[in-house]
Amino acid sequence: MTLITYKPRSGMINEFDRLFNNFWDFENKIEVKENINLNFRTNEDEDFYFIETDLPGVEKKDVSVNIIDDMITISGERKALKKESNNTFQCGSSNYGEFSKSFYIPEDANIDKINAKIKNGVLGIEIKKSKKIPPSTKKIVVK
Repeated sequence: MTLITYKPRSGMINEFDRLFNNFWDFENKIEVKENINLNFRTNEDEDFYFIETDLPGVEKKDVSVNIIDDMITISGERKALKKESNNTFQCGSSNYGEFSKSFYIPEDANIDKINAKIKNGVLGIEIKKSKKIPPSTKKIVVK
């Protein structure tokens, strides 16, 4: 499987300027909506392809798995659990925002047999392989 990631980015210098200009301004809290970079694991055995990623704090209603042409796209959003209403300084290292990753579907995949489920904060996708048909050989008589 091939991983495709496309993320247009706004100017990093503009983001740093905005952050530092508003650093001590507690009245106007900065709410940054960012794209989350998730780590995906891919694997395969004789019968299936597997895609797996950790999605802690993401509900299944906030995750979407779509197939368009020969690509499977996993997208969604991790929402902040609680908004604080007081004007105190807060610091944290949790990432919240939107995520999206796309994978090419292999030629021998059966797109009618794809299962996706979230269990214990882990999204797992199983893509059934179709039966391999051995190529037929036809002998051509040379005249």
